[in-house]
Amino acid sequence: MTPRIFPLLSACLSGFLAYPVLAGVPDLLAGLNSDDLDARTKAEKTLFSEAAHAGRPGAEDERAAYSEALCEALREEPPPLTAHTLVRQLQSIGRAEAVRTLSQLLQHGDAHLGEAARMALTANPSPEAGNALVAALRQTTDPRMIKGILGALGVRGHPQAVPILRDALADPAFAETAAIA
Repeated sequence: MTPRIFPLLSACLSGFLAYPVLAGVPDLLAGLNSDDLDARTKAEKTLFSEAAHAGRPGAEDERAAYSEALCEALREEPPPLTAHTLVRQLQSIGRAEAVRTLSQLLQHGDAHLGEAARMALTANPSPEAGNALVAALRQTTDPRMIKGILGALGVRGHPQAVPILRDALADPAFAETAAIA
Protein backbone atom coordinates (compact mmCIF):
# COMPACT_ATOMS: atom_id res chain seq x y z
CA MET A 1 0.00 0.00 0.00
CA THR A 2 1.56 3.26 -1.18
CA PRO A 3 0.86 6.34 0.90
CA ARG A 4 -1.19 8.91 -0.98
CA ILE A 5 1.08 11.77 -0.02
CA PHE A 6 3.86 10.87 -2.49
CA PRO A 7 1.83 11.49 -5.67
CA LEU A 8 0.55 14.73 -4.18
CA LEU A 9 4.05 15.81 -3.11
CA SER A 10 5.42 14.90 -6.53
CA ALA A 11 2.73 16.93 -8.29
CA CYS A 12 3.38 19.94 -6.04
CA LEU A 13 7.13 19.80 -6.55
CA SER A 14 6.89 19.42 -10.30
CA GLY A 15 4.61 22.44 -10.42
CA PHE A 16 7.03 24.42 -8.24
CA LEU A 17 10.03 23.55 -10.34
CA ALA A 18 8.30 24.52 -13.57
CA TYR A 19 6.89 27.86 -12.47
CA PRO A 20 7.15 30.70 -14.97
CA VAL A 21 9.47 33.58 -14.23
CA LEU A 22 7.15 36.11 -12.64
CA ALA A 23 9.36 39.05 -11.79
CA GLY A 24 12.29 40.32 -13.76
CA VAL A 25 15.64 41.75 -12.84
CA PRO A 26 14.52 45.40 -13.27
CA ASP A 27 11.54 44.77 -10.97
CA LEU A 28 13.83 43.25 -8.33
CA LEU A 29 16.38 46.08 -8.27
CA ALA A 30 14.29 48.23 -5.92
CA GLY A 31 14.20 45.39 -3.40
CA LEU A 32 17.87 44.55 -3.87
CA ASN A 33 18.78 48.21 -3.25
CA SER A 34 16.50 48.49 -0.24
CA ASP A 35 17.75 49.30 3.25
CA ASP A 36 14.92 47.13 4.58
CA LEU A 37 16.46 43.73 5.27
CA ASP A 38 13.19 41.86 4.71
CA ALA A 39 12.63 43.50 1.31
CA ARG A 40 16.23 42.83 0.29
CA THR A 41 16.07 39.20 1.42
CA LYS A 42 12.81 38.65 -0.45
CA ALA A 43 14.27 40.19 -3.63
CA GLU A 44 17.45 38.07 -3.31
CA LYS A 45 15.46 34.87 -2.88
CA THR A 46 13.33 35.72 -5.90
CA LEU A 47 16.43 36.54 -7.95
CA PHE A 48 18.11 33.27 -6.95
CA SER A 49 14.97 31.27 -7.80
CA GLU A 50 14.48 32.99 -11.14
CA ALA A 51 18.14 32.57 -12.11
CA ALA A 52 18.03 28.89 -11.19
CA HIS A 53 14.84 28.48 -13.20
CA ALA A 54 16.27 30.31 -16.20
CA GLY A 55 19.47 28.25 -15.99
CA ARG A 56 17.73 24.89 -15.98
CA PRO A 57 18.70 22.35 -18.64
CA GLY A 58 16.92 22.82 -21.95
CA ALA A 59 16.16 26.51 -21.45
CA GLU A 60 19.12 28.09 -23.24
CA ASP A 61 17.14 31.02 -24.68
CA GLU A 62 15.65 31.84 -21.28
CA ARG A 63 19.07 31.51 -19.61
CA ALA A 64 20.68 33.87 -22.13
CA ALA A 65 17.86 36.41 -21.79
CA TYR A 66 18.05 36.38 -17.99
CA SER A 67 21.83 36.64 -18.09
CA GLU A 68 21.55 39.64 -20.42
CA ALA A 69 19.02 41.22 -18.03
CA LEU A 70 21.53 40.80 -15.18
CA CYS A 71 24.22 42.43 -17.33
CA GLU A 72 21.92 45.32 -18.19
CA ALA A 73 21.24 45.88 -14.48
CA LEU A 74 24.99 45.87 -13.80
CA ARG A 75 25.60 48.43 -16.55
CA GLU A 76 23.33 50.80 -14.59
CA GLU A 77 26.00 50.75 -11.84
CA PRO A 78 23.99 49.62 -8.82
CA PRO A 79 25.49 49.87 -5.32
CA PRO A 80 28.33 47.36 -4.74
CA LEU A 81 26.25 45.01 -2.56
CA THR A 82 23.54 44.78 -5.21
CA ALA A 83 26.13 44.42 -7.97
CA HIS A 84 27.80 41.60 -6.05
CA THR A 85 24.46 39.79 -5.77
CA LEU A 86 23.90 40.12 -9.53
CA VAL A 87 27.44 38.94 -10.33
CA ARG A 88 26.94 35.83 -8.17
CA GLN A 89 24.01 34.92 -10.38
CA LEU A 90 26.07 35.53 -13.52
CA GLN A 91 28.63 33.15 -12.07
CA SER A 92 25.93 30.47 -12.21
CA ILE A 93 24.18 31.19 -15.49
CA GLY A 94 26.40 33.58 -17.47
CA ARG A 95 28.07 32.52 -20.70
CA ALA A 96 29.50 34.53 -23.61
CA GLU A 97 26.83 37.23 -23.29
CA ALA A 98 28.10 38.12 -19.79
CA VAL A 99 31.83 38.35 -20.57
CA ARG A 100 31.94 42.01 -21.59
CA THR A 101 30.11 43.18 -18.46
CA LEU A 102 32.16 40.98 -16.14
CA SER A 103 35.40 42.12 -17.79
CA GLN A 104 34.51 45.73 -17.11
CA LEU A 105 33.89 44.92 -13.45
CA LEU A 106 37.35 43.39 -13.00
CA GLN A 107 38.82 46.87 -12.52
CA HIS A 108 35.94 48.18 -10.39
CA GLY A 109 36.88 50.46 -7.50
CA ASP A 110 35.39 47.92 -5.08
CA ALA A 111 38.01 45.15 -4.85
CA HIS A 112 35.43 42.60 -3.66
CA LEU A 113 33.27 43.24 -6.71
CA GLY A 114 36.30 42.92 -8.99
CA GLU A 115 37.15 39.60 -7.35
CA ALA A 116 33.54 38.41 -7.74
CA ALA A 117 33.74 39.27 -11.45
CA ARG A 118 36.99 37.32 -11.75
CA MET A 119 35.40 34.29 -10.08
CA ALA A 120 32.40 34.57 -12.41
CA LEU A 121 34.71 34.64 -15.45
CA THR A 122 36.61 31.65 -14.05
CA ALA A 123 33.38 29.66 -13.80
CA ASN A 124 32.10 30.83 -17.20
CA PRO A 125 32.54 27.97 -19.70
CA SER A 126 32.73 30.15 -22.82
CA PRO A 127 36.08 30.57 -24.60
CA GLU A 128 35.46 34.34 -24.56
CA ALA A 129 35.74 34.31 -20.75
CA GLY A 130 39.22 32.77 -20.92
CA ASN A 131 40.28 35.31 -23.52
CA ALA A 132 38.93 38.12 -21.32
CA LEU A 133 41.00 36.85 -18.40
CA VAL A 134 44.14 36.82 -20.59
CA ALA A 135 43.40 40.38 -21.72
CA ALA A 136 42.78 41.51 -18.13
CA LEU A 137 46.06 39.96 -17.01
CA ARG A 138 47.91 42.09 -19.55
CA GLN A 139 46.16 45.26 -18.36
CA THR A 140 46.13 44.98 -14.56
CA THR A 141 48.88 46.02 -12.20
CA ASP A 142 47.13 44.90 -8.99
CA PRO A 143 49.18 41.98 -7.58
CA ARG A 144 46.11 40.34 -5.98
CA MET A 145 44.20 40.44 -9.25
CA ILE A 146 47.22 39.10 -11.16
CA LYS A 147 47.46 36.16 -8.75
CA GLY A 148 43.73 35.53 -9.03
CA ILE A 149 43.82 35.59 -12.83
CA LEU A 150 46.87 33.30 -12.96
CA GLY A 151 45.00 30.81 -10.80
CA ALA A 152 41.87 31.19 -12.93
CA LEU A 153 43.77 30.48 -16.14
CA GLY A 154 45.27 27.37 -14.57
CA VAL A 155 41.87 26.16 -13.37
CA ARG A 156 40.30 26.78 -16.76
CA GLY A 157 43.14 25.06 -18.63
CA HIS A 158 43.16 27.97 -21.05
CA PRO A 159 45.28 27.32 -24.18
CA GLN A 160 47.36 30.44 -23.55
CA ALA A 161 47.90 29.57 -19.88
CA VAL A 162 51.14 27.60 -20.33
CA PRO A 163 53.28 30.44 -21.74
CA ILE A 164 51.71 32.95 -19.35
CA LEU A 165 52.32 30.73 -16.32
CA ARG A 166 55.86 29.96 -17.53
CA ASP A 167 56.59 33.70 -17.68
CA ALA A 168 55.02 34.20 -14.24
CA LEU A 169 57.32 31.52 -12.79
CA ALA A 170 60.25 33.82 -13.54
CA ASP A 171 58.74 36.63 -11.44
CA PRO A 172 59.40 36.06 -7.70
CA ALA A 173 56.17 37.87 -6.77
CA PHE A 174 54.04 35.42 -8.76
CA ALA A 175 56.15 32.24 -8.97
CA GLU A 176 54.31 30.42 -6.19
CA THR A 177 50.88 31.22 -7.65
CA ALA A 178 52.02 30.18 -11.13
CA ALA A 179 53.46 26.91 -9.80
CA ILE A 180 50.19 26.05 -8.05
CA ALA A 181 48.13 26.93 -11.14
